[in-house]
Amino acid sequence: MEYSLEGKWQVCLTGAEDQTERELCHEMILPGTLDENRIGYRDTGKNQWHMEETNNEENDHPAKENMEASGLESAPKEHKPIATRFTRKYTYEGEVRLTRMVHFTEKPGKRVFLEAERVRVLSLLIDGQEVPHALPPSISTPQVFEVTGKMDGTHEITLLSDNSYPGLPREQIIYSSAATDETQTNWNGVLGYLRLREEQEVFLREVRVYPKMTGDAVLPTGKRYARRLENTQNTVLAGTGQMPVGEQAARWAVSAIIEIDAGRAFGGRLRLCSDAFTTEVIIPISVPEGCTEIAVEIVSADSDDTFETGRSSENTTGRYAVLKPELCLWDEDEGNLYELTAQLFEAEGAAEAAACEDNGKTAQSNHAFAQMEALSEKTIRFGFRVFGDNGRGRLALNGRTIFFARRGKLCGIPGRGTSADGQGGLAGDPEPVPLLWRQLYAFSFALPAGGGV
Repeated sequence: MEYSLEGKWQVCLTGAEDQTERELCHEMILPGTLDENRIGYRDTGKNQWHMEETNNEENDHPAKENMEASGLESAPKEHKPIATRFTRKYTYEGEVRLTRMVHFTEKPGKRVFLEAERVRVLSLLIDGQEVPHALPPSISTPQVFEVTGKMDGTHEITLLSDNSYPGLPREQIIYSSAATDETQTNWNGVLGYLRLREEQEVFLREVRVYPKMTGDAVLPTGKRYARRLENTQNTVLAGTGQMPVGEQAARWAVSAIIEIDAGRAFGGRLRLCSDAFTTEVIIPISVPEGCTEIAVEIVSADSDDTFETGRSSENTTGRYAVLKPELCLWDEDEGNLYELTAQLFEAEGAAEAAACEDNGKTAQSNHAFAQMEALSEKTIRFGFRVFGDNGRGRLALNGRTIFFARRGKLCGIPGRGTSADGQGGLAGDPEPVPLLWRQLYAFSFALPAGGGV
């Protein structure tokens, strides 16, 4: 169950230089940014890419010529036009305090998490007490805090959001595509969902699937692309799903990684079902309090091949030969996907124990499981495909030669410079574009051009 925290919040610019501004509170709507709520200062172009080039007296940057023509070359830096991007109406860098009173009723036996989908450096306080992150924080993924036992009733929720990135490499971040004002902007606020999420005391945090082809086998491909392969003997007969006479179908295996978050020591059963399996898999598990990662290896039902997943886990429960021998491959514009559902059960009665003992192989056990309520459930989608070399130095998808579209985004020509071998790298090169870079650009522009900038 999820409870939205969207709506009106009070915001103070606690990182502002002026004390009066630090004490002044504004009202803003979350999810949203300070820019969207018309909060911040005039944009002076503080974090422009290569701003020093524009302001260098010996530089012949076009923007410098424009400033000279308009009489702004001698103006103070904060009054010069921004040369590398559009001007933001509002800008702010530093910490902000976002506050709201929240009323919530915690349910017995449930755990509660506060989640913010997209933020900068974020801290959470409840009634002035800091709450640690439940997962390692990142500015590129949702940030999660466990607030179990802290939310029952009415409480003051405070989010401290800081886009000056304390504790992180600020310069590398603000001049990257993720935060520079030339692209996404160095916004401050909360984007995406902002919510409370309820979970069982023991729940499935994450399920991941890694398919892999085993051994040497001919790759089938989608019927839409059979006619485009150079060697049509290596394809499935169009529209039939069958291999040509004398060919061997590809064998597959799957590594499923299941993360269990247990608020207490837990013993029960893990059930895996998929339309790529011939039957379900039921696994007895016992995990301590905390987070546990379990690895399950699934191989073809008619295969005796060994399978090295390349994925390690503290708990590898075994190898199960339940994968269907014939599977449809994912390909471009032919999105053949499968689903895998993981369920946690806490067996208590005789029927539940009997269902677990025979690994769900009988109708009786399947009926027993059908009557049980899963403690936690998670479903993901995945596909089978092979990407690599076609044997002749070309990129291939499922054995079919493919081309990557060339993109020109952020494709700037390097500045002047030279190294000891004359290929560029240090100041002083008389050539505007070093030879090595000219060769790389010639190769790039010889590739097929695609859409997107």
